[in-house]
Amino acid sequence: MSLESTELKIGDTSFKGVWIAIVLGIGSTIGGGVWTASSLYSRLEAVEAQQIPDISPIRENLATLGTRLETLLSQSSCFTPETIESDFNLRCNALRSIPTNWAVLLILPPKRSI
Repeated sequence: MSLESTELKIGDTSFKGVWIAIVLGIGSTIGGGVWTASSLYSRLEAVEAQQIPDISPIRENLATLGTRLETLLSQSSCFTPETIESDFNLRCNALRSIPTNWAVLLILPPKRSI
């Protein structure tokens, strides 16, 4: 029994040969699309059913924390713009004082022999 001699009769319509494979391919593609759409729809319903918590207390806590941090930073003399700038300049000058060949050795990894 070969595919060419196979005949499928559905109602008044009969399918012969390769047309059976074509109809089955199209039918399974449509069925897969319907199944995927149904799965997506059920997932979207599950997401929509979830309750979103109220985050206003968290926002209030963050605002309070931010004001406290600003107060601490303004009272501390360690984090003034002048000290930050002088520390930055000190680090830059230290890097500039390193000889060039040492700086290259610090930046580039050593060559490995295979």
